[in-house]
Amino acid sequence: LGVYVFALAWAGSAGALLLVCVGLLIYLSTRWIATTSSSQRGVFAMLLALLVVVFSVLAAPLLPVLVELLGRDLTFTNRTYIWEGAIDAWAQQFWLGYGWGNILDEGDAAASAISELAGYSVRSTHNGYLATALQLGVLGLAVSVLFLVSLLTGALRTALCRPSVQALWSLQIMVILILGDLVETRAFVNLGWLLICLVAAYAHKGEAASLDRFVADPSLPARASGATAKVGRRARLRRSAHRPIV
Repeated sequence: LGVYVFALAWAGSAGALLLVCVGLLIYLSTRWIATTSSSQRGVFAMLLALLVVVFSVLAAPLLPVLVELLGRDLTFTNRTYIWEGAIDAWAQQFWLGYGWGNILDEGDAAASAISELAGYSVRSTHNGYLATALQLGVLGLAVSVLFLVSLLTGALRTALCRPSVQALWSLQIMVILILGDLVETRAFVNLGWLLICLVAAYAHKGEAASLDRFVADPSLPARASGATAKVGRRARLRRSAHRPIV
């Protein structure tokens, strides 16, 4: 952990340090909520979410000061110009985008539109959501956001109901990827995509385990999601239908 923190500090990335702090806060708050009773966890989780919203609203007017403390400016190292160009390029292929893959090579239509506003050639949108919108259009962006939100809510539910190292790791990864994609392109490329697949695999494993327990012992309270509960009821009905009548 010490080497990891030292490497981040040496790199001088304010965004990375901020995301690490967010990850630590998520870990500590979730571990604290896990020590409370099951009936209180939902209340505490809602209170924490409310505190985050209130803090965000109060901190919004102080954004210039906070950005200056991090050694940055309100253009986020000229990212705002890149984002404006990316939005203009997206508007030209709004629904389906330019196609999946590298669309920012020299001479590409999207790269030319972004370079006109940024004033220099760019190889990244520095925003994962804009990158997805440029490649897959608004339809692909909607599917991607829904996919990320579903993984986030599943990880949050698992961390609160069945807290474990894997559950807390999944929650931290999803929050960091979702927030990090606001200023970088991480979620659906390289290591980010691998981490998303691992989170999805862990979530599927947890649902399968819940379903097995639910089908094996109907007297147990169902902690599974609504979809899992429906499948479990169907499985029990099929099992009972094949029992011999004595």
